[in-house]
Amino acid sequence: MTTAQKVAFAWAVQTYGPKARARRYQALRFLEEAMELAQALGLTYDDMDYVANYVNARRIGSANVEIGDVRLSLDILAESIGLSSEQCYEDCLTRIAALDSAQTRERDEGKIAAGLI
Repeated sequence: MTTAQKVAFAWAVQTYGPKARARRYQALRFLEEAMELAQALGLTYDDMDYVANYVNARRIGSANVEIGDVRLSLDILAESIGLSSEQCYEDCLTRIAALDSAQTRERDEGKIAAGLI
């Protein structure tokens, strides 16, 4: 693991507890963030629904390949809109370090109660 990856994982476990280690929990959190990014770039519910159906109809890939594809796609996307994915990540680490852990957990519990994750 990279140092940044270890820092992020340690923050997640410290903030959210043991559930942060669960594969399904993290996959749903990732999906939520990816959809929020797509929404921020103008994609609609219909766009996301179409992609969800397309992906669901394909064979299941392997996590190591898909993680690599996600990083590649994110870097290309960031470059195409004039952002640095590394700077965005550093900004995120700074932002989450300043968050109140209790409020962050409370928001997370709300998502769980709503059936989101």
